[in-house]
Amino acid sequence: MRGEKKWSISPARLLRREELQLLRKCARSRARGRDGKKACRVLEHVVLEVALGSGLRVAEIAGLNCGDLSLGPSSGSIFVRCGKGGKQRMTIISAQLCRVLKMFLSHKTTAGESVEPGSPLLVSSHTGAHLTTRALQKMFERLLAAAGIEHHRFHDLRHTYGSFLLRSSGNDLVFVRDQLGHSDLATTAVYLHALNAEKAVNALYS
Repeated sequence: MRGEKKWSISPARLLRREELQLLRKCARSRARGRDGKKACRVLEHVVLEVALGSGLRVAEIAGLNCGDLSLGPSSGSIFVRCGKGGKQRMTIISAQLCRVLKMFLSHKTTAGESVEPGSPLLVSSHTGAHLTTRALQKMFERLLAAAGIEHHRFHDLRHTYGSFLLRSSGNDLVFVRDQLGHSDLATTAVYLHALNAEKAVNALYS
């Protein structure tokens, strides 16, 4: 249709494997710190791992309650109560992310925060309510700066998750669509286009 804008993802928006390793290492190191900012940096680490391990949108992460988590020994799930367009979904998560979240719930208990089902997972120290989406974005910006990585936005974590999941699932578009909460396969297929574009230009003249 003339004038219709088609959604696309530039390969530059995807974090490279080495960037992911650096970012995660930096987040873990900061979370183990002993200074007065330790609590905030523990949140930074958890937010990063949830974003990279679930592909949730920033607003979906900000709105999580403790009861939205189902954490098993080999896998788990996160229930998104109010996704884009008010839709609900269940997102499967790995054993590795389950371990991170179990440790975080233990940390919350030690810090005197409620882990009751209806309690916010990520709590603002100022309001006692859910952290805002802007607060999560600022955390990511601080983490990027600490790791020396530039030109990425919080939403790029979702793009990165989608692209890596597409690879690891053998290009299972239906599974990736359901995990990300896309309304149709055409949206999910954009990730496949980005991966193919990256592969093609890197193989040029090789």
